[in-house]
Amino acid sequence: MKKTSFKIISLLATLAIAMSFVTMFAACGHEHTFETGWTNDASNHWHAATCEHKDKVSDKAAHTLSDGVCTVCGYKAPHEHTFATAWTYDETNHWHAATCEHTTEVSGKAAHTLTDGACGVCDYKQEAKCKCEDACIICPECGGCIDTDCTNTECIKCGDGLKSNYFEAEEAELVDGTLKFNVSNKNIPESEEQVTYLQGVMGNTNGTITFKITSDKATTVTLRVRNGKNFVETVFTDNMMVTVNGDLIERESIVPAATPGGVHRKRDFDWTNLGCVNLVAGENTIVFIVSTMDDERCYNLDKIDVQAPAGTTLTWEPTDNTWREEI
Repeated sequence: MKKTSFKIISLLATLAIAMSFVTMFAACGHEHTFETGWTNDASNHWHAATCEHKDKVSDKAAHTLSDGVCTVCGYKAPHEHTFATAWTYDETNHWHAATCEHTTEVSGKAAHTLTDGACGVCDYKQEAKCKCEDACIICPECGGCIDTDCTNTECIKCGDGLKSNYFEAEEAELVDGTLKFNVSNKNIPESEEQVTYLQGVMGNTNGTITFKITSDKATTVTLRVRNGKNFVETVFTDNMMVTVNGDLIERESIVPAATPGGVHRKRDFDWTNLGCVNLVAGENTIVFIVSTMDDERCYNLDKIDVQAPAGTTLTWEPTDNTWREEI
């Protein structure tokens, strides 16, 4: 065989072998396909494979965020709410309000923990609100009704739910004048017990009697006085000046009228509510001063009552009763 023919045959054989390899590789080759939409996580976005090779991705890249949104795939970064440090509250709960645009979000919402009507967590203070539709006299401190004659069951009374601490008139301290007590021992209504009272405070204009009380904490209490009724209703503070630690009580407080056909006002007693007052921790002084005196308005004091929240300890400081004169 000629060399030329041999070379041609060799070349053809080589080509045949090469073609067989091309054909073999062509049969094994695969072109991946990918979704047109984006898949993403918190860091990147990519086109996921639509063929069987699910581990393949296309165009994987980190997000390019603008105002929390990726400009390529539309991914929105999670929003971290921010809240005010101060408390917001209503009559039931307190919470931290959102300072971000999601104003409906709150943090730390919980029911109030009340002590003496005040929440120990936020600044909420429980306030009674008078529901009486009549023209009641309202305590400016708590919003409750001071009118002791009010019978409306919807009306929240000033002092409701508080504990009474009574102080008898004979335990008062003389300041000026002559201290004179009377014991009512006749013409007493069947509903009344025998009453010891302080005659017209001292029976003199400008007469002054002081009551002393010690409290274990600063607190707000309701002050009532049990005094003789009058022939006509009048405002207690129009004729009797009352001070608590030097602060004058100026609000109206109606004295109940004498019982029609009843006994003389000196022995016909009822409560007059003076409303809420503040006590300091330690010694407190309550003073009654007769500013005017006449036959229609002669206040005979039987006792005073300081109505305090539960958990408050009050101690009266009675004085020597040797001045007491029983008639």
